[in-house]
Amino acid sequence: MSPQKVTRVLVVENNAQAAKNFRKLLSLIENIEVLDFISTAQEALELVGQMKPDIMLVEEHLPDIDGISFTEIIRRDYPTTQVIIISQDKNYETVLRALRTGASDFLAHDVSVGEFREAVLRAAEQAAIERTKYHPYFAPETIKPDDTAGTSRAHAISVYSPRGGSGVTTIANNLALAFRDNESQIALIDTDLQFGDVDILFNEVGQVSLMDLVPIAYELDPKVVKEVMMLHRSSGIFLLAPPKRPVIQEAISGEQIARVLDYIRNFFDYMVLNTTSLLTESSLAALDTADLVVLVITQEIVAIKSMRAFLELWDGLGMKRDRLVLVLNKYRKSGALTARKISETLNHPVELTIPEDYEAALRAANLGNPLLMSNPNADISQAIVELSERIKQKVTSLGSEERFRLFVKNV
Repeated sequence: MSPQKVTRVLVVENNAQAAKNFRKLLSLIENIEVLDFISTAQEALELVGQMKPDIMLVEEHLPDIDGISFTEIIRRDYPTTQVIIISQDKNYETVLRALRTGASDFLAHDVSVGEFREAVLRAAEQAAIERTKYHPYFAPETIKPDDTAGTSRAHAISVYSPRGGSGVTTIANNLALAFRDNESQIALIDTDLQFGDVDILFNEVGQVSLMDLVPIAYELDPKVVKEVMMLHRSSGIFLLAPPKRPVIQEAISGEQIARVLDYIRNFFDYMVLNTTSLLTESSLAALDTADLVVLVITQEIVAIKSMRAFLELWDGLGMKRDRLVLVLNKYRKSGALTARKISETLNHPVELTIPEDYEAALRAANLGNPLLMSNPNADISQAIVELSERIKQKVTSLGSEERFRLFVKNV
């Protein structure tokens, strides 16, 4: 393995026996460079900026600060560094708190060789991903001047299903993560103004939502965009959270929302829109704004019935089906309703299947740590990465051809 792939590890452990044990365990893993063994959080803070470790092993019970609080500091200030917390015992509530603060794993002092190795290798892989894909805050020079506003830049992707519980938000969140690369700025916007939760699933609590921008839809400027988009530091994507309280949508118009979305997209390369299954003004605006719509269906008769009705509505509005990407989520090979049968019934091809993994999806949601960050090698994660690649190809092939718009002039 080439030198640049060596994983740099800093150990913060005040228990001499535990430190000795972890030194031995680390020596058994290939391509590991142990930077140092130190015993306090203060020493670690003085070194981490200089050493830039890929992984830190952090004792839960440090003499100057508890390891979980220290992890929160590290993940905030050095988001590409992965933290594995180590402790005498593993209490469920403590483990949960640790993972919510951004720890990649939680291990006991008596961890087995195999479990330790797997945890370190997982953290090393995640560190490599985040080094590649992490983006800093918007710098003023990245904001386009005012006279470019309205010239849509980002590829806008809406994720929608006419049936609730199909996994729209899970797909939207992970799709935004899958679009990351060295050059792209990614926005994830929750257009579900009643019960959206994209921020919670990233373990964030947003203070500003799309609703705060609607009253100034015709007066937006780059400074406003910079202030309202919340950076999720460990992934580098920008979030616009749902409102804190459900919104009665009669008070707003689809045109206002579409104008806000069209303006925000000027500052990003990809803009992913989470939607509600209800055809509200906000969801219609999201569908109208999108270059491509990822339609999510499951292997259920009622889901097929709802999707057929939606496709008839889509056709009736004069929308082109080449903007639709039909995805079969929670896919089970044993299911009677196969992708082929669903395609034939809807007269529209299922382009991709995403396998069912209820436990993995539930754990990621409860911990506020999306699958593409917590388990990038999972089958679900790999399927969504494949989806992102197909979308990139499709939006490129569509180009900038003029299309019908519901709320704003044709583009």
